[in-house]
Amino acid sequence: MPQNLAALETVVNMLESLDIGCCIFDRNSRTVRWNSAMLALFPEHAGRIHVGEHYRENLLRFYAYRLSDAELPLIEEYVRAGVERHETQQRPFTFQHRGVWLRVACKPLPDQGRMRIWTRVPSPVAVTDGLLEQQSALGLLEPSLASRHSEPMAVGENVLEYFADGMMLVDVEGRITAVNAQFMALYGFASKATPVGLTLEDVYRHAWKGHEHREPRHYELGIARFAENVLFAGAPFLLPLAGDRWVRVIEQRDSQGHGYFSHVDITALKRQQLESEEAMRFKSRFLASASHDLRQPVHALGMMVEMLDPDLPRDDLAARLGSIRSCTSTLTDMLNELLDLSSFDLGIHRVVKTTVSIAWLVREATDMFGEDAARKGLELAFLPCDIHVLSDKHLLRRIVFNLVSNAVKYTVKGKVSVICVQDGEAVTFTVRDTGIGIAPERLQSIFNDNITLKPTQELNEGLGIGLTVVRLAADLLGHTIQIESVEGVGTSFMLGMPAGRPGDLLKPADSRSEPAGGLPARQPCIVLIEDDSYALSSMAELLTSWGYRVLPCLSAEAALNAISSGTQSPDLVVSDMHLNEDFDGLTAISALRALAPGHALPAILLTGDVSTRLSEAALAADVNIVFKPIRPSALRELITSKLS
Repeated sequence: MPQNLAALETVVNMLESLDIGCCIFDRNSRTVRWNSAMLALFPEHAGRIHVGEHYRENLLRFYAYRLSDAELPLIEEYVRAGVERHETQQRPFTFQHRGVWLRVACKPLPDQGRMRIWTRVPSPVAVTDGLLEQQSALGLLEPSLASRHSEPMAVGENVLEYFADGMMLVDVEGRITAVNAQFMALYGFASKATPVGLTLEDVYRHAWKGHEHREPRHYELGIARFAENVLFAGAPFLLPLAGDRWVRVIEQRDSQGHGYFSHVDITALKRQQLESEEAMRFKSRFLASASHDLRQPVHALGMMVEMLDPDLPRDDLAARLGSIRSCTSTLTDMLNELLDLSSFDLGIHRVVKTTVSIAWLVREATDMFGEDAARKGLELAFLPCDIHVLSDKHLLRRIVFNLVSNAVKYTVKGKVSVICVQDGEAVTFTVRDTGIGIAPERLQSIFNDNITLKPTQELNEGLGIGLTVVRLAADLLGHTIQIESVEGVGTSFMLGMPAGRPGDLLKPADSRSEPAGGLPARQPCIVLIEDDSYALSSMAELLTSWGYRVLPCLSAEAALNAISSGTQSPDLVVSDMHLNEDFDGLTAISALRALAPGHALPAILLTGDVSTRLSEAALAADVNIVFKPIRPSALRELITSKLS
């Protein structure tokens, strides 16, 4: 609701005294205030309009009164066009309602919404005809002009060619007198003479000839728009054309009733708008689905924790802890899928290509999914190879993990095979399963967001967006991804990559073992900053179990005091981003680095914020980001890398 509603109230009352109808809407097109003059002009709203009502509800009542029985089935299209007109209107137009001619203007209110006002005006035709008759009777109009007042003003056809958009001139009866080349191209005319004498509706039907039955909904929508334009002369309107094209038509009339129409091709803009609307609808559906799926492991965790009892037999306690660990892993995977999708959408992934060993990838995947496969009685077969590829280590691992995870997840019995083949400078990495397969009609859309493969609820693990992450990561890397599948037989995913040179191999840190030679004589000191005491204690305990000396701090000030005293010499800073104080993670790291100007203190930032702004700020500050939820193995690998 507008903040300065009191000031607007004065304006509304002033318009009321002038018999001018008025209605104010907020930025979401919801009703805020109206006056009695508006209800007098539109009695269909009396007793029905209310604060918070969306403008489309207003239009539903408006059109329910105006439309004929034949037109009522298209009322939703009329309403959609009316809402669009309201949100984009820049110039006033006239129309007739309940026998009264009205001029409506709609202007934005800065930082608030929009105001619509309606003013009674004389009939345009009556004014023109009456004025001409009066001038002729008084001898004020030359006979030559009086006799041809129904003809349009003389406009050279060549002048129309200077306009970039399609132009059309019509007489007082709405019949075309001249067009330009751009108009001909839009509507498919070979000669300028052909459309002369036709109405715009005739032109529209000509443009659709032979296509009416291919896109009947768009064709009928255009016909409905002509009826609407008669009701709202002067208001811009959209016309759909065959081939998924769109034209915005803007009409101007002179004092004699002659029309000047511009036709603007807005196909690209309209397609972008429709894609944006579909994306918003998808996000709404996806978030609803994700919300449900995320609740499942959280609900299960709550019940498992309630069932924990220290008096349980050791084996039962171990089994329940194993279930909790598995449920936590599922929840982490779901959140990581969401973070991956969000980070790709925001474009914050940095690609750093190095030579990566396929043998290393195979070992990582075996460790990650071998136990899951064994639990289901599946054979997880990795054919040994000594192949190297040129790729980004982290993104490639995400692709491979998603492909292997999906294969294990959707294979009920049989085998999951991972095969790597090199042909010259090209490498193909294949993940093949004997799972449920994919129907042919779904193969084209299998990499789209939120496509799920599960045939039953029992197979519901994750959010079904892993393959979307695969496609986005492959596109970012310039790799190819192909799929072959037979329903009920199995599926193969083939990832194509360039070969790498073993001599350039940058061996990834092994997250499963201690650094070569064990821990150094002096244990590295990690300053850990986290304002949540539970998170601080659990993280400190984890880092300590890895053999590090940890300085846990509930605030940046505590960390600064400990370091400035000279009793501690940190080797690494690990900080949460959001701290309940004057510092955030980045400023805390900067302050700690200032205490050791001769030492390039490495730092890691923990956060759930995947915004481009934060990623760019961390990159500029030479700080590595680890997104929550944190996978301990990934954090351990990064810490080992930073300290080595």
